[in-house]
Amino acid sequence: MLTLIVAGLPALGALFIVTYLAIEQPGTIAAPRLETISEAVVTGNPALALELMADGADVDAPARVRPGLLERDVDRLTPLEAALLVRNLELLQLLLDVGATPSASGREDCLALEFLPEAIPLLRARHAEVGRAPLGEAGSDPCGSNRGTANP
Repeated sequence: MLTLIVAGLPALGALFIVTYLAIEQPGTIAAPRLETISEAVVTGNPALALELMADGADVDAPARVRPGLLERDVDRLTPLEAALLVRNLELLQLLLDVGATPSASGREDCLALEFLPEAIPLLRARHAEVGRAPLGEAGSDPCGSNRGTANP
């Protein structure tokens, strides 16, 4: 019986360590890997976004964003939409620099008006580069009555 107790002590000690790490050091045990460019953008990780693009991920593709990464629950976002929702102008510029294109629907334009107005000139320029009608003139609202209710 004593042999069983002594043999079980290291296992019990390991269990205590794992429990401590899980409670006191969140993220140190198997933090979920960010899997999409949109998730990398939401978490402010440009290196991972570039790595995923280098591995062949489409910079314009809507992708899943897991619950809890954003303040609001959304199913799918393009990387540009993600950058606008988290108000990250630097990542938005990076995405545009590597070829991301705002959608023809103007969804990014509406998000820019609501979340990151300083992005409007960048989006306007990108629309012009790809031959689309750019975002309306300064002060106009291409989202009409939907402004303030953008729900990606």
